[in-house]
Amino acid sequence: SGRVTTPQQVSFRANKTVDENLVAGTSLKVTFDSLAYDVGNNFSLVGKQFVAPVTGKYMFSTGFRVDIIDTAASSYQWIIDPNFSSDLSFLTLNLDAIADMDANDVAYVTIFQSGGTASHVHGSLTYDWFSGHLLG
Repeated sequence: SGRVTTPQQVSFRANKTVDENLVAGTSLKVTFDSLAYDVGNNFSLVGKQFVAPVTGKYMFSTGFRVDIIDTAASSYQWIIDPNFSSDLSFLTLNLDAIADMDANDVAYVTIFQSGGTASHVHGSLTYDWFSGHLLG
């Protein structure tokens, strides 16, 4: 049929099940504590990161829910300008990237909020993930 499958191609999907507080003015390395799959065993739950086994291009995707977003917060890691009329109950942040990585380079997710009061990074299999796949 012309289909090509690569069942041993490096890929992973990590999920988040624990809540974390995001303190304004500090970076949070987001905890992904559960694996849906990890072909090649390259994601470290302890280190909260993916370690590239080989040099190549990798596609990454992440999304997580942030609760209690203060209108005085001035930015997040990928910038959101929260000029809302009132504090938001929640917002799901998503980011996709293709990264050129060398063997043993690491990829992980951080979030930074400057200003305002603390937000809350929700923990849920439904809302929170970090995934990656070796493209070639």
